[in-house]
Amino acid sequence: MKDFLFNLSNTPKFLGVITLLNYETLVNSILNSFNMLSFDNDINNKNLLLVDLGFKVGFKNKYRFLVISLSKDNKVNLINDKLINNYEYLSLDNSLSIIDKELIIKEANDIAKKNMDKVKYNIYSLV
Repeated sequence: MKDFLFNLSNTPKFLGVITLLNYETLVNSILNSFNMLSFDNDINNKNLLLVDLGFKVGFKNKYRFLVISLSKDNKVNLINDKLINNYEYLSLDNSLSIIDKELIIKEANDIAKKNMDKVKYNIYSLV
């Protein structure tokens, strides 16, 4: 069973969405795996990844979305398997336009709904 999914994003700001599927999986291990993926980003010049932690922390939790900046070679900067200062939690408050918020949430929710059968150990299966 996979621990995460990667989907290219249709939003104007993000290259892709990483969706955690396993409650027990550490984000850093997912990012190490992501660095093994190969894709061409020269076309759209997006350098942000959205990590959806909804199955880990809850879909209405303010820490649901993690934004990670990629290096020029489309890699996540990790030192000793830990993220360095190139990430932040995405706040869905008034700092984003309504269109951006709706796009991000709709895209992340669509991915989650389509892949519920692949989810292992999430907060909803433990209830």
